[in-house]
Amino acid sequence: MGDLNKILRPKTIAAIGGNWAASVVKQCLLAGFDGTIWPVNPNRKDMLGIPCLPSIRDIPEPPDCTFIGVRREESISIMEYLAGVGAGGAVCFASGFAESVAEDKRGKKYQEELVSASGSMPFLGPNCYGMINYLDGIPIWPDVHGGAKRDTGVAIICQSSNIAINITMQSRGLPLGYVIASGNQAKISMAAIAIDLLEDPRVTAIGLYIEGFGDIREFEQLSFKARKKKIPIVVLKVGESKQATLLTYSHTSSIAGSAAGSRAFLKRLGFGQTSTISEMIEALKILHLGGPLKGRKVASMSCSGGEACLMADLGSKINLDFVNLNSKQKNTLKNTLGSRVHLSNPLDYHTYLWGNEEELFKVFQGMMLGNQDLLYLVMDFPREDRCQGFGWDETLNAWLKAKEMTGARTAIVSLLPENMSEKQSEYLSSQDIIPLCGLQEALNATDICADIGEGWESSDPVPIIKGNNSGTVLTAEDKKIRHILSNRNVPFPRVQYFASEVEIENCIDELEFPVVLKAQGLLHKTEHGGVILNLTSAEALLEAANSMDSPNGFIVEEQVSNGVAEVMIGITNDIATGLMLTLGSGGIHSELWQDTQHLLLPVTKHEIAKTLEKLKIHSLLEGYRGKPGGDMECLIESIACLTDFAIENHETLVEIEINPFISLEKGGYAVDILARFTNESDKL
Repeated sequence: MGDLNKILRPKTIAAIGGNWAASVVKQCLLAGFDGTIWPVNPNRKDMLGIPCLPSIRDIPEPPDCTFIGVRREESISIMEYLAGVGAGGAVCFASGFAESVAEDKRGKKYQEELVSASGSMPFLGPNCYGMINYLDGIPIWPDVHGGAKRDTGVAIICQSSNIAINITMQSRGLPLGYVIASGNQAKISMAAIAIDLLEDPRVTAIGLYIEGFGDIREFEQLSFKARKKKIPIVVLKVGESKQATLLTYSHTSSIAGSAAGSRAFLKRLGFGQTSTISEMIEALKILHLGGPLKGRKVASMSCSGGEACLMADLGSKINLDFVNLNSKQKNTLKNTLGSRVHLSNPLDYHTYLWGNEEELFKVFQGMMLGNQDLLYLVMDFPREDRCQGFGWDETLNAWLKAKEMTGARTAIVSLLPENMSEKQSEYLSSQDIIPLCGLQEALNATDICADIGEGWESSDPVPIIKGNNSGTVLTAEDKKIRHILSNRNVPFPRVQYFASEVEIENCIDELEFPVVLKAQGLLHKTEHGGVILNLTSAEALLEAANSMDSPNGFIVEEQVSNGVAEVMIGITNDIATGLMLTLGSGGIHSELWQDTQHLLLPVTKHEIAKTLEKLKIHSLLEGYRGKPGGDMECLIESIACLTDFAIENHETLVEIEINPFISLEKGGYAVDILARFTNESDKL
């Protein structure tokens, strides 16, 4: 199964160190590991009855995997020895490497030495706990964990060891196949680990907790292989806030990149994206039992109007389709429920059937005759320590029988996460019913799994364009960048440049009014009083020039009137994910409205058009309340021209922005442009 086989599925294990190494030995014994364990500690006689070797040189043969639980300085020399004797791999537990560079400048140097010492031998870490292989009962893990041996299950890979530990403690019924901490990823990236796990047929889905991407090409390779293997992947990417971005570097020396760039990248890869661990767990349960959803059509039923209302309200806030009941459903349900129940989706089937297994079967079977991609039954279970429930067994039996008869994909959802025990969840899973804990988590998880299904329907993503932001950043001259883009069919209004008010006055007869006056060489012109609109006469223009503080000269531009909508078109060179196109509401309200969508380059015109449809201003662009719409062909062509320019100049482009592009009923104009490059660019 690849180069990581001996780390992830070892037959022989060496544990070097003190208490942490002893804990690895303990976990192996508790798991029933049937291979050979060599504890190494010169000051101990044994670890849990297994004799200790005084030195690594006393290990009788190269171990498949070694847990190195000593200080960082010693870890380097041990790594070098293991690589020299041909060991299979290692887990480096120690911290104080690249993740600590803010406090200890030596950390980066130590990590470089560690990697060099390892030669061609792979290792996890440093700054990580290791891995637990629940499928084979092998924990190279120096702490407690809450999982158990499984025949099949999902794999979890985390940059944070503590997050990994906490996930093993979940009692929501998620079957864990592997839990792996990647730490600093000095030698093995989490993408490389995931690629290896794709070769294990017992792995049903993969969950990634990511702080920083590292080599994005590896993630592109992972996406390609995961699609081919039909193994879905869910990601929780942290670093949305400024504080989290800083913490990711200090935690595992990872560069988070922008939140928008990360989201766009993961969507492009076809990975599901979640914002909480709870949602990740629920999504993985759906994926474990049947893979991604084929669509967004859902239906829900419960014996409570309150639960039905909650389901409807929560569902309306996400991109799920509570599909209307079809004629087969309505006829079957009406025959059983009569006139007392309003037939709808979500459905409140009332409590008068509670405990009547035969009648419940008819109702459930009727609801399962729909064309939904997933059917929920909302049902919380009574507390086992205080309650003796009536009717739950009958309800479950009726649901199981209906599912068997129809083959529908179904889930049982508890209103509160704690109202479905691990025992109940595991029983439902054994019957091929998805156990979902918590209404909100269940709906969000469903949305995530539908996203993955949609991603799989699209073609394999084209590799993204990465640039190089090194060097001094300079702003291109307005006149030069307009000229370059005009020659690439980006439309600009007529414009003239003047060094002073006197030059404007000397050429006043050449101008056609109305015009706009702008300060030349000024960023964020509007905020600094560098734009004056609707100047309809020579006198007004000269007065405006006299009042404007613009030591670098003036731009006099044709006033564009009768605009349908203002669109912002921006491209930035994200440090982690490369060239990113941002489309949104343009003009002075760009930040206020927060109406933006993001795509990573390259993109097609079709993708641009689909993304524009997601903007709030799209209603203006297509014609709002009888008013004419904008020239979409012109807008899309202008965006495509800008993306082509960015791709051709990706090595030096830092950012380029048209804000706004004024879309007209016929045509459109880029009325303001900003472009910044590194000092190696020939566009400056």
